[in-house]
Amino acid sequence: MANHVDVFTSYGKKLIPVPEDNVRKLFIIAGIIMIINLPFVHDQLPIPLSISILIILGIAIFAGMTSAKDRYIDFFDSLLSMGGFIIFQYSAVTIYLSNSFLSFLFLTNELLALIFFFATYYSVKSLKNTILNLL
Repeated sequence: MANHVDVFTSYGKKLIPVPEDNVRKLFIIAGIIMIINLPFVHDQLPIPLSISILIILGIAIFAGMTSAKDRYIDFFDSLLSMGGFIIFQYSAVTIYLSNSFLSFLFLTNELLALIFFFATYYSVKSLKNTILNLL
């Protein structure tokens, strides 16, 4: 009888990347960018500093909870990704329309919108796989 070969793992390493890995990485990158930039832009944000810190912490929590084994978190990852994209893109466009398109806050918001855009793609892709596996 032939040995079973698992095409998904080899010596504990994944051979095929899963969307959850990308979502987790993008959330961590977004959180790091927010942490680094917060001291420079906190006075320009429409929310208090403590709320900003809690939002960054929430992103880290969702990044930590993202797992291929716990498929129900995909729904919440999708909501967080879409919410982050909407908030940061709206803010970037608002800054752009006020003729401050070369400001540090505009560039930061545009970068974060792009990160959350890709996180939305991967989280929805993962959510689709979860729904298809339940059917």
